[in-house]
Amino acid sequence: LMFALNGLIRLHQTRHKAVVLGEDDELLPSIARMVHEAGYEVTVTTDAGWGLSAVKSGEVSVCVVESALGQDDELVQVAAETETLWIVFDSTAGSLDLLDSPPSEL
Repeated sequence: LMFALNGLIRLHQTRHKAVVLGEDDELLPSIARMVHEAGYEVTVTTDAGWGLSAVKSGEVSVCVVESALGQDDELVQVAAETETLWIVFDSTAGSLDLLDSPPSEL
């Protein structure tokens, strides 16, 4: 999963800023570290309102969102309007099944 996520993120490095948004305190630092290693200035937040503001600003290239927040219609729409790469991750054990999925299916 991390390898596939890393590949997707590297494809979208233009603004060099990323937001990692979620509620899983154990997983967020790992995701943020991986995004940082891909060359981004990373901000981690649990505040969906702040994440929305960051994406609306147009300065964020990548928004990595925990699945519980990844279905927020306003966030998804703003990400599309600002051409922000939108990556949703699942913190449950079932997400390990994605290891076998090609990056285009994530």
